[in-house]
Amino acid sequence: LYQYTNSNYVLLARVIEGASGLSYEQFMRQELFAPLGMNDTGLDPGDFSPLNGTRGYSGGNLDIPLDVSNLYGAGDLYSTAEDLFKLAQALSGGRVLPGDLVARMETPGHGGYGLGWMVERRGAHRLVYHPGSMSGAATWFGRYPEAGVTVIVLSNDYYVNVFAVADYLAGQVLP
Repeated sequence: LYQYTNSNYVLLARVIEGASGLSYEQFMRQELFAPLGMNDTGLDPGDFSPLNGTRGYSGGNLDIPLDVSNLYGAGDLYSTAEDLFKLAQALSGGRVLPGDLVARMETPGHGGYGLGWMVERRGAHRLVYHPGSMSGAATWFGRYPEAGVTVIVLSNDYYVNVFAVADYLAGQVLP
């Protein structure tokens, strides 16, 4: 039985620490962010400093700031569309993981969920994606691997329909 839970990502961060001997933040910086040139990606210190004054909203109102210290591995990252595009290119190019592992990640299991990714067909195209939302933010990161198309939506409004925005953007480039 499949059931999505953030707790599994907290556990994964702890496994990474135990296996690597590094803190989760050090490991991510050393093994992923720095090698890919993801200079505007990291673990959120919880003080809004990486956001250059940007705040989260719910509709037209400022949302309640979220203490990310308890999200540990399950939503405590910040990034930019540019950096996430670097990640997408690295995944597609086999620079992050071996091709067979990427294929396993992108193979849908129960509920259409692969290893960390939702996988489905949109018309003639296979889509590998993951949405996210929390206090004052809504995100959507997806790849149409065979078409070589990546769509990234980052919003500082919790109520933005990132699915509709992503579908619209994909529709501009995919037949």
